[in-house]
Amino acid sequence: GEAAQRYRSKVGILPKLSLTTEDGAELDSDDLASQLLVDSDELVGVIERTEHVGLLEKYLETCSRLSVEPSLKDIFSGALSKVSISRSLASSKQLECFFTTILCCTGIKILDVSFNRLSKEVFNTFCSVIPSLTSLTEINVSGCGINNNNFLKVSKCLSKLPVNTLRLDYSSLSSCFVALIELLVSIPSLNTVSAKSCTLATKTFVSPELSEKFSNCNITSLDLSQNFICHYPKLPRQLKSLTLGGTNIEKSGVKLPVTLENLCLENCYLNDINFREILQDLRNITSFSAPFNNLTGDSVVDLVMLFPRLTRLDLSSNPLGADGIETLSLVAPPELSLQNCRAGDVTADVITALHGTVGNCDLSYNKIDYPSFCRELSEEIRDCVICQGNKLVIKGAASSTR
Repeated sequence: GEAAQRYRSKVGILPKLSLTTEDGAELDSDDLASQLLVDSDELVGVIERTEHVGLLEKYLETCSRLSVEPSLKDIFSGALSKVSISRSLASSKQLECFFTTILCCTGIKILDVSFNRLSKEVFNTFCSVIPSLTSLTEINVSGCGINNNNFLKVSKCLSKLPVNTLRLDYSSLSSCFVALIELLVSIPSLNTVSAKSCTLATKTFVSPELSEKFSNCNITSLDLSQNFICHYPKLPRQLKSLTLGGTNIEKSGVKLPVTLENLCLENCYLNDINFREILQDLRNITSFSAPFNNLTGDSVVDLVMLFPRLTRLDLSSNPLGADGIETLSLVAPPELSLQNCRAGDVTADVITALHGTVGNCDLSYNKIDYPSFCRELSEEIRDCVICQGNKLVIKGAASSTR
């Protein structure tokens, strides 16, 4: 009985145990084990059947045993294919109870534990539990204190799972760039990876062999923004969505895959001189974002013409000026964001042109004096403009797709 209960508290399954003699004869409840051992060298324990214990019951028992308030009990009251304790503010003991409860819970497919600080003890429990979640396809450990010292342990517990989505944002992995690439190529099922703001830096080069493996992996969506990466390996050939930030895209030598459909290059030192060479082969782009670069109004037509399938463009915080926005009003895609582009002199005619071209255009934070010329606009257009403080948005007449 005690052995069964210990197994139940650990795994959540209650085994019904019985004893037999070594030749398979079952014991009766009235049989004395001491008498049977006279005639038999050993007794064998047999599991007759098992009973699954509800996770809520298991969680409450675990909390009771550890004298912890069951603050996460609501999580176990519904379907458990998707479990989230993001930003739970749970204590270390409460997190310990949570992870102990989900051990061997093979029904969990999506697990979000982001923005919970994992103490050393809780982190060790987490790493022992994760490999038992054999159906896990998506995991979010952003902001959980993963760092250079414990990343390899995380890698080891994830590498054998059928995960297709991995989020590691806001971790401290400054010296783990090569280790991260090794993890990504070790999970064949992986297709979506986010590791933004992870202090990643290329202190060592990725070997040609590892770079080739990364190029041949199945990842289609990758976010490495807000890092300090100076040298990139070959990017995955099947990549469709890429976000980079804080990288000198020209000096890094990165070759952007022609398969890309969504591309964000935030603060990547794009300018009027280098953008053509960097972007010229990306004919499949439908969404392009390049905020905080140095593109001017002289380049906007050529930029838009590079992407024949473009439906969304974000050039916020580039020095386009009013002339650049006027030019864009003639060639803009349906979704357009031009915040903080030093375009205070935009006129009523430009607003009218944008209304006829776009489906949505955000001109906020340009210090446009809209009240001074709004009466020059037709009533139809005025009804499509939202002006509140620094916010100025045009809901245009164009549909969202061409």
